[in-house]
Amino acid sequence: MSRKTMITSLVAVVLVGGGIGGGFAVHQADVQAKQVAVEKKEAKIKADKKAEEVLVSKAKAALLKAQKEDSIVNVSEAQKAVNALKKGSKAQKDGLAEIDDIHGRIKIEVAAKNAVETFKKDALNSEKNKAAHTAVNKLTNQYSKSLKAALNKQISASEAQAKASTAQAKAKQEADAKAISDAQVQTDMANKEQQEANNQQNQAANNNTANGYSNSGYTNNTAGGGSTNNYTGNTQNPTTPPVNTPQTPQAPQTPQAPQSPQTPNNGNGPSHPQDGSIGSLDQNEEDAHNSSNNFPGGW
Repeated sequence: MSRKTMITSLVAVVLVGGGIGGGFAVHQADVQAKQVAVEKKEAKIKADKKAEEVLVSKAKAALLKAQKEDSIVNVSEAQKAVNALKKGSKAQKDGLAEIDDIHGRIKIEVAAKNAVETFKKDALNSEKNKAAHTAVNKLTNQYSKSLKAALNKQISASEAQAKASTAQAKAKQEADAKAISDAQVQTDMANKEQQEANNQQNQAANNNTANGYSNSGYTNNTAGGGSTNNYTGNTQNPTTPPVNTPQTPQAPQTPQAPQSPQTPNNGNGPSHPQDGSIGSLDQNEEDAHNSSNNFPGGW
C-alpha cells in the first residue's frame, strides 16, 4: 500500500468514528430530557394530589364543625372549603351535597325551635302543643339529637306548668263555688230563723189577742154590756207631756163635820169611799162587775 493510500484510509476512519460518536451523544441527551420531563410531570401529579388531599381534609373538618354547630360562621367556612376543592371532583360533589343537607337541617331546627317557643307562650293550647311535638319529631339527623332532647325537655316543662295551672284554676273554681254555696246556705238559714221568729211573734200576738190583750193595751170586757177601759201601751212615738197651767189658789174651805161610817151594802153598792179619782172610778167599775157575778144570771 502506498503512503498516500494509507493516509486516505486513516482520514476516512477518523471521519466515520467521529460521526458515530456524535450521533450517540445527541440520542443520549434526548433520552435524558424526556426522562426529566416525565419525572417532573409525575412530581407535579404527586404534588397536586397531595395538595388536593390537604384541601379535602380541610373541607371535611369544616363540614364536621358545621354539622356539630350549624352556626352561620361555621357553615360559611365549610362552603369556602368545599369550593376550594378540585372542580367536578368527587370530594367537591360530596361536600356540596353535605352543605345542602346542613342548610335543610337548619330549616327544620329553626322550625322546631319556633314551634316550641310558641307553645311555651301558650302552654294551655292543645293545638300548639301538637305542633311543637310534630316539629321536634322531624329532627332525625344524628347531629340534631342534642337539640331534640333539649326541646323535648322544654315541652315537658311547659306541659307540667299547664297541668299545674289547670289544677289551680279548677281548685279556685271549686273553692269559689263552695264559698257561694256556703254563703247561700247561711243566707237561707238566716232567712229561715227570721221566718221562724216572725211566726213565733205572730203566734204570740194571736194568743194575746185571744186572751183579751192587744198591742194597743188591755181590754176588760164586762158581762152584760159593762164599761170597757183601754190602757194604751207604750208606742214608739212618745206622747207630748201635758202642760200644767198654774191654777188660781182657792179660798180655804170650811171644815166639814166627820161623816158617819157607811153601812155595808151587801154587794149592792161600792164599799169604799168615793173621792172622784181615776183609781176610785176603776175600783167602782170592778166592784160593780164583781157584784153582778154574785147574782145568778147577772144583772
